[in-house]
Amino acid sequence: MRSIFKFFSTIITCGAVIVTFSACVRQTTTDYLNPVLEFNTDGEFTILQITDTHEWMGVENGTFSATKMDTLKPFLLTYMDSVLDQINPDLVVLTGDNIFPLSAFNDILPDTAISVLTYKAFAEYFKRKKQYWTMTFGNHDAESIQTKQTLLTAIDNYDFFLGGRKSTDYYKTLEISRYDENGYNDDRLANFSIPVYNNNEIAYNIFLLDSGSYSGFPAPAGAPYRYILDQQTEWYISETQRLNLSTEKIISSIIFTHIPLLEFNHLYSNAEIRIGTLNGLSPSDKSSSILNALTANGTKGFFTGHDHDTSITFIPAEPQYSSIVFGVTPHADGISYSELTSPLMRSRVIKINPNGDLMTYIHTNEISDSNPDNVENGEFIMTGDFYEYLVA
Repeated sequence: MRSIFKFFSTIITCGAVIVTFSACVRQTTTDYLNPVLEFNTDGEFTILQITDTHEWMGVENGTFSATKMDTLKPFLLTYMDSVLDQINPDLVVLTGDNIFPLSAFNDILPDTAISVLTYKAFAEYFKRKKQYWTMTFGNHDAESIQTKQTLLTAIDNYDFFLGGRKSTDYYKTLEISRYDENGYNDDRLANFSIPVYNNNEIAYNIFLLDSGSYSGFPAPAGAPYRYILDQQTEWYISETQRLNLSTEKIISSIIFTHIPLLEFNHLYSNAEIRIGTLNGLSPSDKSSSILNALTANGTKGFFTGHDHDTSITFIPAEPQYSSIVFGVTPHADGISYSELTSPLMRSRVIKINPNGDLMTYIHTNEISDSNPDNVENGEFIMTGDFYEYLVA
């Protein structure tokens, strides 16, 4: 199967160019509990980032009552079915605010907690689809009565899920149990380091980092958002060093987290290459040490969610970040069980290759004569070999 995409002149070249990409042939293994991700025979690997789904399989009947539902919201299921069939990703990454708990009363007992059942429904869905996936947490995931430990344990052993409470011979995890400076719980789970192989060698690495929730809880209106901790940065650096030593070369990587870095506003405003629509940013309230560690450790992409209607992708002008593609991905929120008209739903497609190059765009469920391939505004950012393929 082949797809035709249009790439507009404001980003790279003069005039509209028609580009044909080969569909990704998924490399699978029969050992679903211990899969190994691999580049396909064309040297590509496709990631689908879905963020801010705000799922919760219940309908409020009042302050202390909710009716449990049997499935994820219909429009989310329809959208995921469609985008998985069209893109055929090698890995799906959920980047936080996967749930939006509505009733503490209905989350008290882990066996019946709607938040837990919602996470299991995601795991069941991807198992049915035979789709490898992973996830990290956002600020709303932390609002359940059930802990992150319970939510992650609920999906730990599902087929096709890459991640869990403990490291394996294949992927590594980091769990941080802590209280912040104000004495509030600030546990950081779902920090994962997942390699991608090419010709039986590690050629790329995928990081997921839990960016936390609020500085203070219960969160007042306008509460500041947390940030990636120094301990997480140190783990990211140690993981890159471990991989580099094992392969005797610098391994390229990509990072996914939920909350944009404090510096995103500045980096985007001054970027020489940028696309998309900025509808406000609600970044972390403090700088994170990870920003200054990215280039030296081979990171080529840094993608977040969190700001629902903001859809931006950019390469900073600052020399120390000019080899990194940053992005904020808009939400894929199914809205409600009673909605009659499909909401605007979007996700991010990222193609990488073993050389560390990437291509990314926003996928949308809106289709028109000018947008027949679900590419939002026809906008791409490409680097290295992907760009060379375009202009060849």
